[in-house]
Amino acid sequence: MSTSENQSQSDISPETDSDAENILSVRNLVKFFPITSGILSRVVGHVHAVDDVTFDIPRGKTIGVVGESGCGKTTLGRTILRLSEPTSGEIYFEGENIAQMSLRRFRRVRREMQIVFQDPYASLNPRMMVKNILREPMLVHKTMRKRQINNYILRVMREVGLDLEHLNRFPHEFSGGQRQRVCIARALVLNPHFVVLDEPTASVDVSVQARVLNLLKRLQQLRNLTYMFISHDLSVVTHMSDVVMVMYLGKILEIGPKRIFTLKSAEVHPYTLALGSALPIPDPLYEKKQIILRGDVPNPANPPPGCRFHTRCPEARQICAEKVPELKKTEASHYISCHFRE
Repeated sequence: MSTSENQSQSDISPETDSDAENILSVRNLVKFFPITSGILSRVVGHVHAVDDVTFDIPRGKTIGVVGESGCGKTTLGRTILRLSEPTSGEIYFEGENIAQMSLRRFRRVRREMQIVFQDPYASLNPRMMVKNILREPMLVHKTMRKRQINNYILRVMREVGLDLEHLNRFPHEFSGGQRQRVCIARALVLNPHFVVLDEPTASVDVSVQARVLNLLKRLQQLRNLTYMFISHDLSVVTHMSDVVMVMYLGKILEIGPKRIFTLKSAEVHPYTLALGSALPIPDPLYEKKQIILRGDVPNPANPPPGCRFHTRCPEARQICAEKVPELKKTEASHYISCHFRE
């Protein structure tokens, strides 16, 4: 995304123009991973994982992040939480620029920003019982007296659908859905305001997905949480999200309400249109034409010039290969990065 110098931040901020209503504001965020070669590990290039990304997340809402594998969704979430340090850009959380904050000061903010990882088994210590997994972040951050921790942990466990008998078990003794509930409980014990959900239902059975999603919605209402919901499943994203952000090769192509996947072709980005064509319609009599994109996703270490999507776009023209389109507002809370969408 390219922005002109005289373009105000409010012109490119989705959903709301008031910073007071945003729990998170990201400005021109960049995350490059170096590519090294040779005995001396000389840097010969960079992987453009997240490239000049700007957006806002309103307090108490859910923003869904969608796109093909390798488009930068997970890296964006991890960079916002500073699990990966940003290359450049600004990240305002609760009005403070945490991207430039020292690690000592950021420790205080860390408890208010949590993440639920995609693979619950890999993210839990197999040698620790659940009660110790949940106690650890509270002991590290010293949020509560030790004699109060056990009762509090039990209350959080019951909020996520587990009980006292589960506290003395190891992660391998749980089903996939139960392990994900433990991960959700671990994210909640510090009473965060903002939670990144990195494909939280990808590792559970379809029969369990609905229960996990309903649990997340209930917890959001109960605790007034703000979510960044990362997924490749459009039906899940449209069910969970208030706003949807479409990414491709490290760039934002579109931000808008979840109904963008059902809009006419002239109203949405060609890439969003292709994604929406794969969304199943629960009507056996409705015939939907699926759009098959040609070619493969370009190498993120050598992204194409101009619009990142032009090499696969069925509507691409010469200007698409020469000029980077700006993320422009087309209507209320709808922004598109395309030369031919107004």
